[in-house]
Amino acid sequence: MWPKTSVIALSLLLTVVVCLQQKIDLSRNKLQAIDSFSHIPPSHIVKFAALEFKEVTADILWLRAVQFLGDRKTTTPRYDLFYKIIDLVTDLDPRFTFAYQAGAIALSVLSDNVHLSNPLLEKGMHENPYDWQLPFYLGFNYMYHLKNPLKAAYYMAHAGKLEGCPEYIPLLAAHLYNKGGEPETAILFLKGIYLTTRDEKTRKQIAERIAKMEKELVSKKNKGPTQ
Repeated sequence: MWPKTSVIALSLLLTVVVCLQQKIDLSRNKLQAIDSFSHIPPSHIVKFAALEFKEVTADILWLRAVQFLGDRKTTTPRYDLFYKIIDLVTDLDPRFTFAYQAGAIALSVLSDNVHLSNPLLEKGMHENPYDWQLPFYLGFNYMYHLKNPLKAAYYMAHAGKLEGCPEYIPLLAAHLYNKGGEPETAILFLKGIYLTTRDEKTRKQIAERIAKMEKELVSKKNKGPTQ
């Protein structure tokens, strides 16, 4: 038998989920009704209702958010509302890394809402500091969407220090530092990667890249500033 408090909590939880589902269904049928979906309960209220069912609630809301976004009847998806739902999902389950990743990609790649994608990724990095994909996607946003190579390099370099990160990402970070007008930073970064890399083939490639960049830097300094 479940404790009485659990039964009450489950009842409150189902009420919240049903209300949200009704708002989503309404928004799918009538575009004008999408605004009603903006009245999403604050996360502290949903947390109170969910109690030990927070992760289950997060899963349900995530699935409904994906359905809401992918509904072909909604010709102009409200990505700001999608963001609010994903923000609520990750409040309920801060370790739900896929929600951060997929939500951020939907906000930046599927639409032009990097200003919503980046805060979601930053939140994910704070809650999941050992996940290399979150800073990688943030670096991609700065590289591709915001055209800021130095910011992109910073996050790519951060991703490159985390376990499981592909070996090409530190090299990409060095390239971005160089592109951003900081070749010295790129060289120092590559030297650090060289010292911590065990694979001989990779070490050779990094050494060749360092030598090439140092040669280019010396040549540039010898030429002096352009008149």
